[in-house]
Amino acid sequence: MSAWGLETLWLVAAAFGLASSVIYLVNAPSREAIDLVLESPSKSRFEVGMFTVCKRGDAEDWSAYSLVPPERVWCYGPEYLGAFRDRASAARTSFGDTALQRYLQPVLMWNDIAFAILTGLFAAFADIGIALAVSKPSIQLIFICLAAVGLVYGIADVLEDIALINILKIPSLVDANQAARANFLTRIKVLAMTASLSGGTLFIFLMTIRSIYRRFSSLEKA
Repeated sequence: MSAWGLETLWLVAAAFGLASSVIYLVNAPSREAIDLVLESPSKSRFEVGMFTVCKRGDAEDWSAYSLVPPERVWCYGPEYLGAFRDRASAARTSFGDTALQRYLQPVLMWNDIAFAILTGLFAAFADIGIALAVSKPSIQLIFICLAAVGLVYGIADVLEDIALINILKIPSLVDANQAARANFLTRIKVLAMTASLSGGTLFIFLMTIRSIYRRFSSLEKA
C-alpha cells in the first residue's frame, strides 16, 4: 500500500477511536449515576466484582451486596439478573429516571451499542494499519488476526447489549437459557477486548480517564 493510502487508513482509525472515546465519556455520567444508586441498603455491604458471582453462586442472596451491571460480571445467571433488575427498577437516579430505565436507554440501547461498533472498527483499522506498516509476514498475520478479533468484540458487545435489553425490560422471572446466552456473549466480549491489542489499549486508556474523573469528583464532594 502507498504511503498516502496508509495515512488515510490511520486517519480513519483515529476518527473511529475519537468517536468511540467521545461516546464513552458521554456515557460515563449515566453509568456513575446508576452505580451510585445500586449500593446495598444494608449496613454490611459487599461489593460485586468481576468474579464474585462465580465464587458465591448465582443463587446467593444479593440484598447485602452493592450490585454492578451484568456486563461487568463474568458468571451471572437468572438470579443475579433478577436481583439487578429489581433493585435498578426501584432506585431513582440523579437524572430523575430509574436506574433500570437509564441503563436500558441511553446506556445500552444507544451509547454502548455505538461504542461497541466504533471501538470494533477502530481496533480493526488500527491493527490492519500496523500490519501494513511492518514488513515481516509473520507479524503482519498476527495483526490481521487481531483486527478480526476486534470485529468479533464489536459484534459480541452489540449482541450482548441487545440480549440484556430483552431480558431486563420484562418484569418477570428471567429465563435461564436467555441468561446463559447473554453471559456467553459477555465472556466473548471480554476475551475479545482483552485479546485485541488496539481495542484493549483504547479501553484501558478510557478507563484510566474515568478513574481519574471519579477520584477528582469524590475529592470535590468531600
